[in-house]
Amino acid sequence: MWTHRALTATAALTSTPSAAAPLIPPLSLPHSHLPRIHTLHRRLYSSFQHPAPLPRLQQIGAHIHRRLRCMATGTAPAPPATAPPGGMAMDPTQASLMQERVILVDKDDNVLGPASKIDTHATAKGPLLHRAFSVFLFDRDGLLLLQQRAAAKVTFPLFWANTCCSHPLYCTEELGWDSQPARPVEGAKRAAVRKLQHELGLSLKGGDTVMTYLTRLHYCAESPTDPQWGEHEIDYILIAQDDRPFADISFVPNSNEVEAVRWVDQPAMRDMARQCEEGQLLITPWCKLIIDKFLYPWWDSLSDLSPHMDPMTIYRLGANADMLATWQSPPAAMPMPPAPPANQLFKAEA
Repeated sequence: MWTHRALTATAALTSTPSAAAPLIPPLSLPHSHLPRIHTLHRRLYSSFQHPAPLPRLQQIGAHIHRRLRCMATGTAPAPPATAPPGGMAMDPTQASLMQERVILVDKDDNVLGPASKIDTHATAKGPLLHRAFSVFLFDRDGLLLLQQRAAAKVTFPLFWANTCCSHPLYCTEELGWDSQPARPVEGAKRAAVRKLQHELGLSLKGGDTVMTYLTRLHYCAESPTDPQWGEHEIDYILIAQDDRPFADISFVPNSNEVEAVRWVDQPAMRDMARQCEEGQLLITPWCKLIIDKFLYPWWDSLSDLSPHMDPMTIYRLGANADMLATWQSPPAAMPMPPAPPANQLFKAEA
């Protein structure tokens, strides 16, 4: 009966109202499917608890409906044109950006070569471990800028996150290969400056010189709205500080990337974290891990972050931290593919 109710709910969610709409007959599923059914139930419940725009709700509902149908009939989901088997179709702009090549790394952050975002974020392939960055931007008075990811995002749509989180691309400047020895931190900072402009229309006063690199985080998480996608990253944590009050920091968010923004103080951040733990608000897994382990001591030390600088450590966090410590990436491509200069990239963001 639960399966019948879930299918009926998802069918109603993804179809136009009709007095003649047929009822979905009850389906018989083996008891062994119960854990997967409960996972889909949580996704459906979350979509109603945290309402998304109708197109995204329709995508979520259609995905859950397909998965339940396939479980009941024993058939495989049909692959959409721009996603791996079973995944939702992508927003065209996001699909274009998913062709960009990011930096594959091993668990010690050694470069293995390039791979597209679509390959590195497909759970069927790992997901493949790659390099990322997370920016936390504070204003003059210590307020932190948060963003809510747009409904069009492939992973973690409509989740709240830190100011900006994305990937250095496989190009000379963002690998840090334009100097010897290589400077991957500088590469991550350059990528952060680029993506702050792309996602938020925000130009930092002082550029990457106002960013402080603190440490790296290794985590892996499945996107709950579509488990065909996930994140598996070594994340460079960057603290950016602007000497202006938030009212003087002007920017225009890209609606394809950002749903909403919010400046918060520590009590407001703690309240959002509490709401996340109570299931009332969505926060991305990387941001929540950073909030829980690091954020508040950093926040209290913005005037002098040097005691918190831990550049050589890679913290492996999350429920699967033990697995991450022994992660074996595919061998590096030999010879390493050449990295183009940045001016040959970014066409999708022009």
